[in-house]
Amino acid sequence: ALAFFMEYVDSTIKSREDLEEVVGVPFLGAVPVLTSSDLLSLESDRDRSIYVHARPRSTAAEALRSIRTNILFRTPDKRPQKRLLIASAVPREGKSFISSNLSAIIAMTGSRVLLIDADLRRPSQHKLFGQVNERGLSSVLVGDASLEQSVIHTHVPGLDLLPSGPRPPNPAELLGSTRMSRFLDTLTEYDFVIVDSSPIGAVADPLILSRFVDGVLMVVE
Repeated sequence: ALAFFMEYVDSTIKSREDLEEVVGVPFLGAVPVLTSSDLLSLESDRDRSIYVHARPRSTAAEALRSIRTNILFRTPDKRPQKRLLIASAVPREGKSFISSNLSAIIAMTGSRVLLIDADLRRPSQHKLFGQVNERGLSSVLVGDASLEQSVIHTHVPGLDLLPSGPRPPNPAELLGSTRMSRFLDTLTEYDFVIVDSSPIGAVADPLILSRFVDGVLMVVE
């Protein structure tokens, strides 16, 4: 009886079915947690962060390839490029890691990919790629720099990074402006645009950005 009671009051997510029931959207795939030995076997922090490029035959890389395939089947062909927003409910669920590594997996198939760090409050993509954050998305939107001046060609062929840039005083208003919509419409040279956003439980930025994309991928730990 105690075991049945403990099962009844336990609200944690343990399976694919639990996740689909709680979130109410289809399950795309599971990415295994990387062990310390796996990460320490790589020499640089950049390789540890963009793990699937350094270990293209790893279990994590195969899991992300499966997720990529599921995304391709579910994303409508409404624009010259496919736009995907990566979000999570709370911080530290692996959202930025999934954003960067999924972008790398897509680029490794020969597609042109632009990864945009739209977390204007606590950006992290420039750190994962070992880059500086002097110019970026906020610079382009306010007119301080062009896309060509702000975009970074990463060590992954076909993958470009647009960092967040300097933090603006009004991130939500800037991301929801017509300038953001027009900027995304100019990115016709890319096959995929992956947008890394802030956690949904903290701010409204991901909800605002969801209007400009074809789909939202939720990362759940």
